[in-house]
Order: sequence, then structure tokens, then C-alpha cells
Amino acid sequence: LLFERTFDPDQGDLLSVTLTLTDLCRGSGSDRQVAVEGTWEFQFTLDRSRVPPPVSLPDTQAVVTDYFSGERYAVHFTNIQVTSTGLHYDLTVENGDFPDLWPVLVLEDGTEINGKDGSGSRIGEDTFRCAHRWSVPVDLSQAAAVRFGDTDIPLP
Repeated sequence: LLFERTFDPDQGDLLSVTLTLTDLCRGSGSDRQVAVEGTWEFQFTLDRSRVPPPVSLPDTQAVVTDYFSGERYAVHFTNIQVTSTGLHYDLTVENGDFPDLWPVLVLEDGTEINGKDGSGSRIGEDTFRCAHRWSVPVDLSQAAAVRFGDTDIPLP
């Protein structure tokens, strides 16, 4: 389920949402089976004023391993911003290659929340602006560190 909405500054901080679901199914395509027929409606309000501010982390040097090739890169992370839904940062790599890497948010209890749907665009000769979403929303008060490869960057 993905919900996107254009930002309207006159809308205010509250957004009333009605979510309507029809038929509880298992499987997909030709394997799809209806487990329970019916329609369910959920109403709730999203309050943007209660979204916690991003957490800034210090610039960090690290060695990361490319997810696909296994090649290791010495990199420099700057402008790291962690939110309850994801992560944004700038990545500088000496040779200008763009390594595929997946950050992990480590919670205080040791649970690891994987980054997903990463993207990056070149903003300089050797620098990329990158973003990832967490696989699930998280309460940042329970976050201990962001992990890039073998390097953990503690959250304040």
C-alpha cells in the first residue's frame, strides 16, 4: 500500500484519511485466493506537526562493500540526516564510482532495520546525494546507530 499526496500549504497540519479495504486475499496472480470477503473501513488523522525532526550525524569515513560486486570502497559520508522513515546523505568516493550499499538502522535492543529503495544522483565529480527508506517506520528514540558496512555511527 502506497499513499502519496501533493503538499498543500493551506491544508494545515492535520490530514483526515479514510482507508477502505475489500476482500482479504492470500497469494497473487493466478494463485490469488479470497480468504475472507468483505469491506473494511478505517478512519484516522495524520498530524504532521508531531513528526519528529531529523537527527543529524557527524561526517564519517568508512569502508563499505558493494552489495552486488563485493568490491570494497573507501568513502566519506556527509550531511547525514536520519528520520523515522529513512535516511539522506552525501557520499564521496575517491574514484567516482557509485557503490550499491544498504544502510541498516540498529535499535537499542539489537534489532536491525534494513534500508531499502535506495537512490543516488551525482552532485559533484566524486560525490552523490543518496536516500534510502527504512523497511518499516521506526521510533528514533529507540535507535542506537546507523550501520554502513562495518562502520556504526551512533545516534546522539
